[in-house]
Amino acid sequence: MSQTYTFPLAPPTCNTHNKPCTRQRVNPNNAKGNAGRPYYICRLCDADNRGQFGPGFVTSDDAIGVYEGNPKCKCDALSRLGKAGCDTTIAGQWFVKCAAGVCGYWAPVRFGRG
Repeated sequence: MSQTYTFPLAPPTCNTHNKPCTRQRVNPNNAKGNAGRPYYICRLCDADNRGQFGPGFVTSDDAIGVYEGNPKCKCDALSRLGKAGCDTTIAGQWFVKCAAGVCGYWAPVRFGRG
């Protein structure tokens, strides 16, 4: 069995700024089904409007999308399956990434033929 992370996580460190990230919760009015979901953000990336999945976003702080059978990330732990939101540069694309936002692992996922 692969290693998994224990949630809630210890605050990850931003790979760009080498600073601890800040834990927040998704707005309760979120219409995408994530209301109240905990996540980590890098305040410096947020200020610079950086982040592949929205300004400053590093990782969610829960086990949603972490499934047995997902590929392992560089941390030798199960990765998280996700789908990029409509407000990102890769809207609608499925991917796997480091579940803790630590090692920078990210890979696109293709389902079925193609």
